Amino acid sequence: MAPTENYYISELNMKKLVLLALVTFAGYANASLISQQVTYECPECLEAPVSFTAAEGIVDYLPYDHMAIDVEADFISLEWLVSYDGSTKDPLHINLSWDVNVFELISVVLDPDSIAYAYEFGADFLSIDISGIWPLKGDFFKAYITGAEPPPPTEPDESKDPVVSVPEPSSLILLALGIAGLLVSSKRQYR
Repeated sequence: MAPTENYYISELNMKKLVLLALVTFAGYANASLISQQVTYECPECLEAPVSFTAAEGIVDYLPYDHMAIDVEADFISLEWLVSYDGSTKDPLHINLSWDVNVFELISVVLDPDSIAYAYEFGADFLSIDISGIWPLKGDFFKAYITGAEPPPPTEPDESKDPVVSVPEPSSLILLALGIAGLLVSSKRQYR
């Protein structure tokens, strides 16, 4: 009878886990960068930022024909198309950004085979640090992403009464006592 109880407990825990995952990620299922404007920038390359529209299933941008940038619904990847001979600028960062009002990045998980010393992300950007790395043809950086559609902006509710500030009762009492004191003192002066 013990194995049946353990199975029941495991099944119950699994149902709780699945329910927790569904509740946690309910608002994130449809969020994606596909069809959104993404801006590529390499600050050390001294080139102007370039924007492109992320499309599903294809390479989205080829900066300098040296690298392929692919933005998909659940990952962002960069693959080097040429090998570098050590002449790469150091430090070197690759920044990707987008409109936070359309897509909000909430988590990033780095592929274990990716090359990069570090990465940093916020709601509207992913910055990749490849300082000191001389990529070879075929090397890549891949980050699995989860995002959310930001909530729609809230508009003020015109149907509610406007807030009117009212003085505190103690303030009114002090004011009344002050006026009464003035009246009493003025009457005493005229007697």
